[in-house]
Amino acid sequence: MFELGMPKSVSGHAAHDTSVSIERVFDFVAEKFFENYPRWCPQVVEVIPLDSDVVHIGARARQTTLENGVQTTSTFEVSKLDPPNSFEILGISDRFRGEYKFSKKNSNETTIFFQFEFQEIDFAMRPFRKLIERALIEGAQATVQNIASLLEQHETESGAKRSSLS
Repeated sequence: MFELGMPKSVSGHAAHDTSVSIERVFDFVAEKFFENYPRWCPQVVEVIPLDSDVVHIGARARQTTLENGVQTTSTFEVSKLDPPNSFEILGISDRFRGEYKFSKKNSNETTIFFQFEFQEIDFAMRPFRKLIERALIEGAQATVQNIASLLEQHETESGAKRSSLS
């Protein structure tokens, strides 16, 4: 019943293609992370940079999330910033990792990959590992779809503005 040898971590990942250049995707997700994160992750109520508004390796921020009526606050730091290919945050107060990877399909198409991992789940939660994993996969799918939708909406609006100015 209780598998003592089970890994302590649990994760979920997803990928989604978008018709936006890799440079624009990286700018939106990584370079403007503090500003845009609540836009694609509806559980995030607030992100407060703790040392600088500029995203850089070591930059720390506090996030407040609200899920199922439960408000949680955690602190994280930017652990990887590799333009335009990848971006990663690591939880400081809670042990989690969020990794974003971007791969160029052609000049105006990018694959967005996202993985979220709880690096350690409590012993009491281990029997619910499959449920947690399913929730993380669904959350990762929603994340990449939301990012792609926001980017494509912005590109469409920007294109319409340029056309009306011509």
